[in-house]
Amino acid sequence: MKYLITESQLDKTIFKYLDVKELYILNRSRSVKFYSSRKSIDDGEYSLITYDKDAGECFISSELASVICSIFSLHPDNALSIISDWVENKLYVTVKYYTSDFGAD
Repeated sequence: MKYLITESQLDKTIFKYLDVKELYILNRSRSVKFYSSRKSIDDGEYSLITYDKDAGECFISSELASVICSIFSLHPDNALSIISDWVENKLYVTVKYYTSDFGAD
């Protein structure tokens, strides 16, 4: 069964999905990092999202990007754009550009 939804509805759905994940936010002087949990920091895992305050750059891990792409059937560029929009809304900042290691494997 197919459903047709508007782009804004899709954005809101992905925003809610990311909110429900309750990512752990580590706010440092030069960057803000989002982790899957507090324990993931102790385990030495990489952050899922890193926002560089000075450059306005948002780095999104391939792990998170691939999950969003597969759940919502999105092209990687669309997923990365929506995730960076979520970061802007979450942190009240402007993301000048976003990057990812998605597809670099």
